[in-house]
Amino acid sequence: MRRVVSRVGLIALCFFACVPAHAFDAGDLAACVQEQQHALHQNLLDGKLSLAEADIIAYNLNRIVARQSLLQANGTLSDRELQRLKTLLDHNSAMLAKQRFSGVKKLF
Repeated sequence: MRRVVSRVGLIALCFFACVPAHAFDAGDLAACVQEQQHALHQNLLDGKLSLAEADIIAYNLNRIVARQSLLQANGTLSDRELQRLKTLLDHNSAMLAKQRFSGVKKLF
């Protein structure tokens, strides 16, 4: 059985797919980094991460913050770059959420 999408539905779908419900800004990025640093520290204390895995996740966080600082200093921190940094943070967060020895890798 095929579903047919009307033109109005297709236009609405394209509009809502391209417009985020909440624009992500530099303050949100800083809050996400702070949250991940806390979770990293807690997982390390709880023994859910090895030291090597914690080093990799911390390295990723430091690189994301350095990239944001560089782009802000250059005046080229666009919404697209913020979304890219958010995606990297999401990948890092997913690695952090997984348990010990589950394939943590450098993002840069």
